[in-house]
Amino acid sequence: MVEDGRYCIDVIRQNQAVIAALEKVNELILGNHLDTCVTRAAKGKNEKEKKKVYQEIIEVSFSGEKMIRKVIIAVILILIGGVGGYLAFRAQAPPGFEELSPSERLQRVTEQRDRAIEMAVEEGVFECCIEPPCTMCYLEANQWNNYQAGTCACDELIAQGKEPCPQCKRGLCETNEEGTCQVNGGEVRDN
Repeated sequence: MVEDGRYCIDVIRQNQAVIAALEKVNELILGNHLDTCVTRAAKGKNEKEKKKVYQEIIEVSFSGEKMIRKVIIAVILILIGGVGGYLAFRAQAPPGFEELSPSERLQRVTEQRDRAIEMAVEEGVFECCIEPPCTMCYLEANQWNNYQAGTCACDELIAQGKEPCPQCKRGLCETNEEGTCQVNGGEVRDN
């Protein structure tokens, strides 16, 4: 531009616009880097990786005077937010699954299974022929539910003279002399 005889101030303004655009691109790249690489390193346990990432940020920051303030503020916010958020989460969160005893893990899984079935019933996406609903029909794709987990076809099987799943059988049937299911005094619920 200078060689073309353009006015010097116009050339400077054009350079400033290019520099501003590049700074904006750097900010976007740095923001992404802070959201991904730095955050992952800050949450990780590898101290070497943390040091490396922080050192890289410092090195990059000194290449532009305006960038250093933004980077330092961003890192401080990530560290404060990350550590503060983590501490707040840990204070409220129940113990991690791996921290539980085997009996506590079993209890938690059972409670979550039962809650999932309860929600499926409330949403109308699962019906079972017994109360409380059968976990076998809900969780397993098997011959008793036409290999479609989350469905119960046991009442249909009984109507056809076939055996229901073991859980529904315990809830619905008395075994007759032939060893087949005879519905206990009640009715089989329609699905």
